[in-house]
Amino acid sequence: MRTSIGLSLAVVALCCQTAVASSFEGVNMIPSAASAQDVDIGALLQPVGLTRGDDGATRRWYVSPIIGASWGQFTYPGEPASQNEYAESFTAGGAVGMAFSRPRGQWRVEAAGRYRDGIQNEFGQASTDNWSVLCNAWRDVSITKKFGLYGGGGIGAGGYRWSSDVIFGSQAILADVQATQFAWQAGGGVVYAVSDRITLDLGYRFYSLNEVRFVIPSNGGLYDGQFSANELLFQIRIYEPFRGRN
Repeated sequence: MRTSIGLSLAVVALCCQTAVASSFEGVNMIPSAASAQDVDIGALLQPVGLTRGDDGATRRWYVSPIIGASWGQFTYPGEPASQNEYAESFTAGGAVGMAFSRPRGQWRVEAAGRYRDGIQNEFGQASTDNWSVLCNAWRDVSITKKFGLYGGGGIGAGGYRWSSDVIFGSQAILADVQATQFAWQAGGGVVYAVSDRITLDLGYRFYSLNEVRFVIPSNGGLYDGQFSANELLFQIRIYEPFRGRN
């Protein structure tokens, strides 16, 4: 009896050992160094909502329509402050750029152009047809998968038409001249990724043009002027707009 039980237990043990060995046949329990190197750890840690497309692309181009409010001021250095022009105006434009994915965000470079409504002072001097074309660089930082912050700035060219229809007694300051100067801006904002291809952008900009010296045709006099603005902008960033759905 004891001999039969012993033989039975031996047969069961042998069968279990064979089954376990068969289950793990071909499985490498300890990965090799080469296998570990094949794993892209950076890809596993990379945020995707604000920085990568649904195909995992790390470099994407985009277009971005822009609208906003511009609190502009045109100052006359050396002249009474009452002569300066201050006004809120509408601004609109667009940008085309390229985004490069980075840990916890992305770098963006873009070309942007905008137009601003004119402003005028109580004396009849005005700056109109205000435009700018800038090359910008921005750094986006992901806070969550959907929300982020960014900052940066740009340089380029800008201009406007300055006109004057002022008469002080016997002195007339009559002019209608076009000015083009070096322009720059700096700012930042917040972004929300609606999807991998659409991001909403609400940002602030300080924009400024270099000082310009005008020659007044009516009397040959000289006028110095400078335009700058604080601006609140809303943008819709559309990545790869002409790419079809996967």
